[in-house]
Amino acid sequence: MKPTDYYPKSEIFPANQNLERFTQAEQEQKNQTRKLFSWFLAKLVEHSDSFTLDSLNVPFDKAERDQFVQDNLELIESETTGLTETDREVLIGRLKDKYTEDVTNKSEHQFITQLMAQRKDFVTSFAYKKNESGIDVPSTQDLDSKVGQLVVFSAGFTNLKTPADVVAVRAGEKSEGGFHWDTGGGFGVDYNPETKTLIVDHHGAEVPNNTSAAEILFKTFDSVGWIPETDEQGQALREPLLRLVDFITKEDNKIEPREFLHFDQGHVMPAMLVRQLDMHQLLSVFRKLTEWNKDAYDILSVDEIKELGLESQSKSTKAQVEQSVAGVETLKNKGFECTSPLIGKILIDPVFAIQSGNWSKRIVPIGYPAARHSKYDAYLLWDPGEHRFFLSSAKEFPQGFKPSYGMIQRRHMWFVHKSHDSVTNVSLVKILKELGVDIDTITPNLRQYAISETVPPELSGQQSKKKKSNNTVSQPAASFNNPFAALLKDRK
Repeated sequence: MKPTDYYPKSEIFPANQNLERFTQAEQEQKNQTRKLFSWFLAKLVEHSDSFTLDSLNVPFDKAERDQFVQDNLELIESETTGLTETDREVLIGRLKDKYTEDVTNKSEHQFITQLMAQRKDFVTSFAYKKNESGIDVPSTQDLDSKVGQLVVFSAGFTNLKTPADVVAVRAGEKSEGGFHWDTGGGFGVDYNPETKTLIVDHHGAEVPNNTSAAEILFKTFDSVGWIPETDEQGQALREPLLRLVDFITKEDNKIEPREFLHFDQGHVMPAMLVRQLDMHQLLSVFRKLTEWNKDAYDILSVDEIKELGLESQSKSTKAQVEQSVAGVETLKNKGFECTSPLIGKILIDPVFAIQSGNWSKRIVPIGYPAARHSKYDAYLLWDPGEHRFFLSSAKEFPQGFKPSYGMIQRRHMWFVHKSHDSVTNVSLVKILKELGVDIDTITPNLRQYAISETVPPELSGQQSKKKKSNNTVSQPAASFNNPFAALLKDRK
């Protein structure tokens, strides 16, 4: 079977030929922007006593603010049902009237961005890690969070230049009163007028896997003309940003077949080289790709990779790709695979107790794309030491699939974080049974490993008459011969 036979041809499309989705229906645009402006206006009113401009040192005092709210109560209360275009213009106008004529003459866009630049109301998700004192601190943004910030920055909120300029929260969390993206939950633009909280997200069990927080932000700001064609230096902005956002949607959902088809050439595929770049570097790369009329999944020449400044990333990715291809073969040969009637053929990548908590030391460094390249339908990363796992599936989970623990995201991902209450109940046997896998039919190696987690070590591989409590999970049996020890030992 050729690779192109494995992936439906309808999924394979030329670079940048699916960008028509960025043109939304007029009513959808109005619904999104109404919520966006409701939040802006609520924050302007709420914080009007503390606002000031560089050119104006006369902010509202509290008495003026209270009087303003009283005078405009009807308009402000209308936020609960959504502002009409006329209401918005009137409220913006009255806000402007509280300043000088100089400010009054500024456009709505300039007025909002200049006032909001003085507040720290923008919130997004970060990964956390322990510092030298053992305290969890914000570490890095993922691509969707990072490019979402770039979109907001490009829409005129130029105070959001670095990760330090936004409020950091853990994935899924929110900060009341803030403007969130890629965290908070839900789908689309959601505004809570009671808490004055705005959320732009795409996380949830039934959310489709065809968009991203960055894409929702781009569509919303672009629909009101806030994404300019060029930046202040005259460099192209809207077109490369649109292509970057398109890439983020594909990458965040892992829906671009070329990443799997050409995985073995990942060291010359920009999509696999840009993850660690900051948002300004990402924009620079996509400006160049736009000039070349290429996208992130095209295979480039060595000279083109050099011109993009991605030589070191190409070298390290080449090593990771080779390790991943070898790792998939090792897992396959050792029988760490099975078939689920729900989602198809699964590759299982175990992080043994000695590796617990360090998922970077897994058998397949670039897990899901490598598994898909080798014709698997799903990839399961399982860490018995932390009692957590992450399953990515090309096929949607069936309607009504509700596992007894963990979270389903976008119909294609199932995972347990170590922060979940139920993590001590998780075992590999339970995961496979939830997926409809018959434990008696899986390979001997995988069955021995799976059983060793659910019965006492001395009974590993044997029928147990005394089952362990469902509330505890032992470490993998000490007597189990780790078939991957040599591979992991040599892994840098």
